[in-house]
Amino acid sequence: MTEPNYDNGAGICMDSIRSVRPAPQTCNSDSDCVGSTDGDQFIGSCECGVNAWGYAYCTAFPGDHAGQDMLYYYSSILQANLTAQCNTMHRWHPECFKALPVTWGETAALAVVYYQNFPYLQNNDICVQEMITNFYWYDAAQVLTLAALLLAN
Repeated sequence: MTEPNYDNGAGICMDSIRSVRPAPQTCNSDSDCVGSTDGDQFIGSCECGVNAWGYAYCTAFPGDHAGQDMLYYYSSILQANLTAQCNTMHRWHPECFKALPVTWGETAALAVVYYQNFPYLQNNDICVQEMITNFYWYDAAQVLTLAALLLAN
């Protein structure tokens, strides 16, 4: 087997990068946020959180649970050709996902928002959930309420 030639712009496929330690992981610097796949290690980002303790958290890697949820919904949307419902400029925006079938679209939007804002959503107290990160928590409550109503019928 020959080694890939990166000079020609070709890449290689590999498994998704996963955090070495379980998420959510507190951190002090980017070097605390290590992911790995296929024997290679990668450094992630350490972001300030929005919590009473002032903890910072590592962003999620694509192979972490939050990343896998997001990729599942992206894949499902592509396979069902649902992206045609939104303009190309907004096709991957969470607001477009909300136009999809009721709980499915909302859940897809939440998965994307959760992955993109992972450090900021960890250990939020009620005040922070209501005042700062309500863009996620309000929609999450709506989806859970709707899902409960659908299950009750």
